[in-house]
Amino acid sequence: MKNDGEIKIVQSFGKRIAELSQNREYEVYVETGTMHGNGSTLCFLVAILDRNDKSKLYTFETNSSFYKIACANLKEFDAAKIEYVYGSIVEYSDLPDWKVWNTTLKEDYQYNKDLLAAPYVGDKLPSQIDVLLLDSGGWSRQAEWNKLKDRIKVILLDDTLVSTNHIRNEILKSSQWEVIDDQLHERNGWLCAKRKDNNTL
Repeated sequence: MKNDGEIKIVQSFGKRIAELSQNREYEVYVETGTMHGNGSTLCFLVAILDRNDKSKLYTFETNSSFYKIACANLKEFDAAKIEYVYGSIVEYSDLPDWKVWNTTLKEDYQYNKDLLAAPYVGDKLPSQIDVLLLDSGGWSRQAEWNKLKDRIKVILLDDTLVSTNHIRNEILKSSQWEVIDDQLHERNGWLCAKRKDNNTL
């Protein structure tokens, strides 16, 4: 499968994802927003598939059409190394109470409509998460962060100029996180940070 999705391994963000996936100090990887499976998902898998250990990627998608495409694209990969799930790890009631995001009303935002139609699959999350990539919708990324931030070692944020700017600001102000990358001029911004009590990257 070609890495022709939005996030490519030849770009600095894709390279960081692959580097983290090669790091044997980490085994459990989670991403939200699989889309077609040919972007960040593939950046994770390139390294994880080569590891003869228990490392695994869990990837979640709320859009049923995207999920079906991802299933077709990812069917060749070892099921022991990837689990792709249709559904949301947060509920609509968990979404922040923002009326408008990026000029779109909350009730009109397509990813929020997808979330309402998708099953809740929070029980599919592994109990321990080493690396988390938030790449879902504008409202849901914030809710996912609120739910998972205390149980992860490394966070990857996409679109920090818009979708995840509140999360970025929280991390920059926090004494709990060490910022590794804070790129504001690529892909509408992206960030990588690790919890300070975790000494590996």
